Amino acid sequence: MKRQNPRLLLSLFPLITTISCANFEFANSEDERDDSNDTASYLPDGAEGLAFRLDILASQSIDDSLLDETFFISEGEGENMLLELSPQAVVSGIMSGFDVNPTADITLPGQVGGVSGVVRAWVPNTVMNYSTRVLDDGIYELPIVPHEKYLFSWTPSHGVALPFYVDEGVVVSGDLERNVLLSWDESIPIYGAVSGTDDQPLEDVRIQIYDSFTGAIGPSVDTSDIGTYNLRLYPGSYDLEISGKGDEGVPTFTQHLQVGETDEAIDTVTNQLSEAQAINADGRVVTPLGVPASGVLVRFTALSVFGLGDVELTSESTTGSNGRFSIPVLQGVYQVEFIPSQDEGFSPQLIREISLEGDVTEIGTVNLVAREQISGQVLDALGQPAEGVILRAEEIGFNNVVYQTVTNQDGTFEIEVSDTELFWTLIPTDSTQGAITFGEGTPANWDGMIVQLKTGQPISGCIVHEDGVAAFAPLELRNMEGRFFGGSFTDENGCFDLRIDIETQSSDSREESLQ
Repeated sequence: MKRQNPRLLLSLFPLITTISCANFEFANSEDERDDSNDTASYLPDGAEGLAFRLDILASQSIDDSLLDETFFISEGEGENMLLELSPQAVVSGIMSGFDVNPTADITLPGQVGGVSGVVRAWVPNTVMNYSTRVLDDGIYELPIVPHEKYLFSWTPSHGVALPFYVDEGVVVSGDLERNVLLSWDESIPIYGAVSGTDDQPLEDVRIQIYDSFTGAIGPSVDTSDIGTYNLRLYPGSYDLEISGKGDEGVPTFTQHLQVGETDEAIDTVTNQLSEAQAINADGRVVTPLGVPASGVLVRFTALSVFGLGDVELTSESTTGSNGRFSIPVLQGVYQVEFIPSQDEGFSPQLIREISLEGDVTEIGTVNLVAREQISGQVLDALGQPAEGVILRAEEIGFNNVVYQTVTNQDGTFEIEVSDTELFWTLIPTDSTQGAITFGEGTPANWDGMIVQLKTGQPISGCIVHEDGVAAFAPLELRNMEGRFFGGSFTDENGCFDLRIDIETQSSDSREESLQ
C-alpha cells in the first residue's frame, strides 16, 4: 500500500481546579444519631443491587505465578460468588523487521531479523494488562488470561526507526502463535526538527507516539544534537507528544496526526505554530504569612490556544527562592494550578480560566492556604464506635494526592487534608462493621462530624484456580467505569466478605435518601 509521507518541523515556544458534593449522612449529636437509625438510613440485605467490577490482583497473592483478572458482576449477583481464575494461555512468536538506520535514501533495503521492544496485551477497563520485553532475537512469550476482546501492540525499542503494530479484538482462547513483521516498506517516515524560541536546535527532546483510538504506546525517539528526529508509522490516527524540557522552557505538546495513504508531505504543526505568538506569564506565590513559597509546581494547561487547531499544550515550572515564576506560553486561555510540595502543609490552588495575551501577562500574587486539620468519629452499622476503619481522601484534580488515616478504638479520627474538593472513602476492617462508604465533599463537610456506616449490600465469595485457591490476594471494588470504591484481601481459603453502601453511588441517590 502507498502511504502518506508527513514531515513535521516543530518550532517550539517555551511553555511552561470546581467541584460538586455528594453528601453523607452525618449526626452531630446523640439525638441526631438516633434519628438516623430509621429504615431510610439502611439498605436491607438483598436490596436492588449494584453492578460492579471486581479486580483480583492474584499476582500479589501467595502464589505469585497467578495472573491478575477482572470480573464484572451483574446486579443482584454479588453474594456467595465462586470466581474461578482462568487457566493461563501463552501468546508467543517472533517480532521482526528491517535492521536499517535511516539514511538520505530511505528506499535502501535492509536485512530482516529479530527486533527488540515490547509486546503488550490488554483488555480495556480491566486489570488484564500484560506485557513482556523482547530481546534482539525478537522471540517472545507472554502468559495471558484468555479473553475474546484483547488489544495487542508490538512496539520496537526506543530509537528504532520501525513502525509499531496494533491489533484490536484479538480472541485468545488458548495458546496462540503471533509472528509480526514491522514493515519498513509499508510504513511512512515521520521526520522533522525541534527548536526553541531563539531558533536554536533542542537536543534530547522526547518524541512519543500514541495510537489515538486504542491509546497504545508506540515508538519514541529523542532529537539529535541538531534537533532532528525521525520515526515511522503505518497509516492511521495518532497523537504525537513532545515531552518538554523544563530547564529550557519547552512545553509538553500533543498534536493529533493523521497518516494517510498518499505520499503527500504534511507540515501541519509548523503551519499552525507560525500563527501563534509566545508571551511570558509571570507571577508570585506566597504562604499564608506572606513568605515567598519556593518549590511550588506551577502548571499551565491550555483550554484553547489562539491560532492553533487540534493541539494540547501544557507547561510547568517551579517557583524560585523568591516565590516568583516566569513561564513562556503561547497566547491563549489557560487553567493554572499551583501545587506545593506534599511536605509543606499547604493546599493546592487553582485559577480556573485566564486569558493570556500581549507581550507580558502578570498573573499577580497567589496566596497559598494551610491544609485543614479535621477530626470526627465513625460508628458501625449498630451505632457503636468503629475501630480500624480506613479513612481515605483523594484530591479531585491537581496531582490526585491521597491522604489516609485509621480510626482508633473509640472510632475517632484526625487527619490533615487539602482544603479542596476530595473523594472520600470509608473502608471498614470487616463486613460486620458495615459497608464501604464513599462520596465527594470538602473538609468542612467532615470536621466534627459523626458518620455512621450502613449495612449496605453484601459482596462475598471465594477465588479459586485450577490448582487451588488464591489465598491472601488483594481485591479492589470499582464501578463499571473503573472508579475505586474500596478493597480487601482474600483469607487463607481464598474467600472474602465485604459490603458496600450503594446509596452513595451518586449525589442524586443520596439526596433522595435524605428527603
